[in-house]
Amino acid sequence: MVIRLALTNLALSAHLAPRLLRTLAPATLSRGVRTRPGRMGAVEGEDEPVAWKPPPGFRNWDDGDDDDGPQFDGDAPIRFAREGGERDEDEWEPPPGFVNWDDDGEPADATQRRRSALPPLRERARPQQMDAEVQMPSGFCSGCGVKFQATDMMSPGYVPASVLEERTASRREASDPQAPLVGRSKPTPRQAICQRCHTLRYQNRLPADTLRVASPISRDEAEAGPAQLQPDYFRDLLRTLYRRSCVVVCLVDLFDFHGSLIPDLPSIVGSSSLLVLVGNKVDLLPEGTNLRMLERWVRTECRRANMPPIHSLDLVSCTTGAGMPALLSKLESLMAARSTDAYVLGAANAGKSSFINRLIRNRQAPGGRPRSRKGVDAHEGDVLTTSALPGTTLGFVKASTLSGRLAIYDTPGIILPGQLTTLLNTDELAAVVPKKRSDHVSLRLGEGKSLLLGGLVRIHFRRGRPFLFTCYLANAVHIHPTATEKVDDVLARHAGELLAPPASYQRIQELGPYEARTFTITGRGWNDAAVDLVLPGLGWVAVNGVGECEVEVEVPKPTVVHLREPLLPEQSTKQSYVLQKGNKLVDKRGNTKRRASKRR
Repeated sequence: MVIRLALTNLALSAHLAPRLLRTLAPATLSRGVRTRPGRMGAVEGEDEPVAWKPPPGFRNWDDGDDDDGPQFDGDAPIRFAREGGERDEDEWEPPPGFVNWDDDGEPADATQRRRSALPPLRERARPQQMDAEVQMPSGFCSGCGVKFQATDMMSPGYVPASVLEERTASRREASDPQAPLVGRSKPTPRQAICQRCHTLRYQNRLPADTLRVASPISRDEAEAGPAQLQPDYFRDLLRTLYRRSCVVVCLVDLFDFHGSLIPDLPSIVGSSSLLVLVGNKVDLLPEGTNLRMLERWVRTECRRANMPPIHSLDLVSCTTGAGMPALLSKLESLMAARSTDAYVLGAANAGKSSFINRLIRNRQAPGGRPRSRKGVDAHEGDVLTTSALPGTTLGFVKASTLSGRLAIYDTPGIILPGQLTTLLNTDELAAVVPKKRSDHVSLRLGEGKSLLLGGLVRIHFRRGRPFLFTCYLANAVHIHPTATEKVDDVLARHAGELLAPPASYQRIQELGPYEARTFTITGRGWNDAAVDLVLPGLGWVAVNGVGECEVEVEVPKPTVVHLREPLLPEQSTKQSYVLQKGNKLVDKRGNTKRRASKRR
C-alpha cells in the first residue's frame, strides 16, 4: 500500500511540473533587472523593465529570408576607417597598439618588422660559453707560462735565438692588418713553447736535471737552481689569490687523495672566493665504486683536514671526460653570476693542465663533444704541457675566456713535502703514476712475513693473527711477499727485475735512508677494511682482519706514512685475493695478477 501511494505521488508530480513551468515563465521573463552603473549584479526589489536595444548594424535573420546571411571574403583587406579620415559610428575602431599581420606571417609595420628580426627569447637567454683558446702575452710560453729567454739553456723559458726571432716575426705579421699578402693567406700565429716544454711534451724528459723543480726539503741554494723552480716561489705566487674575489677550482687526486690535499689552502682561498673541489681520476678506482659513498668520504676527510668551506664537489675524470660537461657548465654559471675569474690549482700531478686541455677540447669540438683521439698524435689538441714530473707549469697561464671579459687560469702545481714522487726520476715516475685502472690484489700476511712494493716500500707483519693486505697501486709496481729475514737479500739480488721500480739496487741506496714506523691496527672483520695505509705519491694499502696486529712500514725519508679511514671499505676482498706461485700472483680462478719481470 505504501509503495503504491509513493508511485502515485511521483506520477502526479511529473504530470504537473511542465504546466507549472509554463505558468510561471511569462511572469518571470516579464520582470526586468535594473543595474546601477559601476556595480556588478542586480538590485533586489527593482521591477522596472529594461528594454533590450540592438547594437548598430544588427540584423535579425528570420527563417523565411532567402538570403543565406552575410558573406565574408577571407582575401579582402580589413578596412578600419574611411579614406577621408572620418569613421562611421557603426565601424570597428582598432585598439591602441593593434598590428595588422600579412599573409606571410610578418607585421605590416616597419618597426614591428625590426623587432621580429631579433633572435628568439630562448636563444638570447642561452648561457654564454668559454672560448677555447690560450691567450698568453707576447714573449711568454703558452705551455708553462714562463717568460722566454735566449741566453741561459739551464734556466726555464730558454728558446734558441733564431726560433724566438722567427716566432716573434710570425706573430707580428699575423697581428698586422696592413701586412701585404702576395699570393698567400695571412699566417696563423703558432703557440710558442720553450725548450723545456717541448722536451717534456714529446720526449717525456727534461733537457737538464737543473730544470726540475727542487724538492721542498732541499736547503742547498746552489743545488736547488733558479728561483722560479723553488716550491716557495709557487706558494708565494698562489697566495696572491687570497686578496682576490674569484672562483677557485681545487683539484685532488682520488687515487692519491692525502698526497694531493693542500694543507695550507686556507691561506690561498680568501673569504670572498668560492671553492669548487674537484676529485679527479675517478676512472682509476675499481669498477662498481659507490660514488655517493665516495663523495661522503671526501667531504669527511676535508673537514678533518680543516679545509675552507666547499661550495660544491664534483667527481670527474680529465682523461675520459666523465663528469666534465656538468662541471664546466657549473663553472661558467658561477663565473658569469659573480663576474669573476677562475683559477685552477692543486698539488703537482693532480691533473690541472689535463683539466684545462679537456676544457679546450670540449669547446673546440662540434657540439661540445671531445674529438676522437684514435689515430692522431697523442699531443694534438693539448695546449698546456702535461708530464709525470712535478712542477710542469711554472706560472699563470690564461687558458680560456668567457664573454671576452672573464678568464680561467692554470696555476703552478704545489710541491708537497712528504711525497715519494719528489725523490723519483722520470722513468720511475712514469711507473708509479697510474694511467689506467689498476688490478688491486689482496695478500695474506702472518708473523714473520713481509710485503715488498717494488723496491720502494717494505711492509713487515710483526705481531698478531694473519690479516689481508689489499694493494691499490699502479700496475707497473711489482708486489712480492717474502719472509722478513730474507728482505735484504731479495732486494740486493732482484732489485730492478723482480722488484721494480727503481731500476737497480744502487738506485735504492741513492733514495736515501729508510725510516720505519710502527702501527697497531684493530680489525673490523673480513668483509670491511679496518684502515688504509697511505703511501703519499704511490697509493694505499687496505687492511682487513679480526683481532689486533702490529705492522711496520719502511719508506725513504722524508715520505710520511699514516693511517686513515678506508676509502673503499667493502671493495677490498671482492675478487682480489691471490696466492703466490713462484714469481706470479694467481687468483682463485688461476688468472695471473701482476706478473713480475723475468729474471735476467
